[in-house]
Amino acid sequence: MTATIALLTTWAIDPFIAAQGGVSALSGDAGTLFAVSPFASSTVASLYKPENGPAASVSAGAHFNNWVSAQFAYTWNRNAVELQGIRGESFFAWPQTLSQHALVGDAMLYFRPRRSRLRPYLSTGIAAIRFHRDTAGSIRQSGAFALPTTPQTSWRPGMRVAVGIDIMFGRGWGFRYSFGETLSKNPVSGALTPPAPRNLMNFQNLFGVVKYFR
Repeated sequence: MTATIALLTTWAIDPFIAAQGGVSALSGDAGTLFAVSPFASSTVASLYKPENGPAASVSAGAHFNNWVSAQFAYTWNRNAVELQGIRGESFFAWPQTLSQHALVGDAMLYFRPRRSRLRPYLSTGIAAIRFHRDTAGSIRQSGAFALPTTPQTSWRPGMRVAVGIDIMFGRGWGFRYSFGETLSKNPVSGALTPPAPRNLMNFQNLFGVVKYFR
């Protein structure tokens, strides 16, 4: 009986919620295609140049014991992205925006007990991500070039890894910081000619508040 009570106490569920805001940074990518014949040679190149943008996250979860927790989160970010292409004497540059809405399920490993003031953690999870790419300005173009289709919306799976810390102040309230990376198939590279080869990496620096309820 004593062992059963101790086990239930160890695994008492402690719910929490968190809200954060911060900055998102995307990885860039480029592709190059060389064509050579006995009569002529040509080079076709493409790239996209992302800028930092705003990001936000809300999450709810539970601590199952001192070390193991889980959460579900909604994250959002929007970044300016300029698509560029060159083919011989022709080129284009097209400013656009890329918005991401993600639903994420995370498993979390904490490194200090629940009653500690400082609680660093590591988390990893899977995400369902909605991408929306749209025009953000006029096209600069010279010569004939096949332009990407826009606007464009797509869903892709992703994987997220993050490190963070909860700094507790009292009465269950605390400050939460996290730095995370979400890896997914690239909705921008596939629109370029030639397509760029790498996956999209989305880095988020987030700051906010967390509330423990037990």
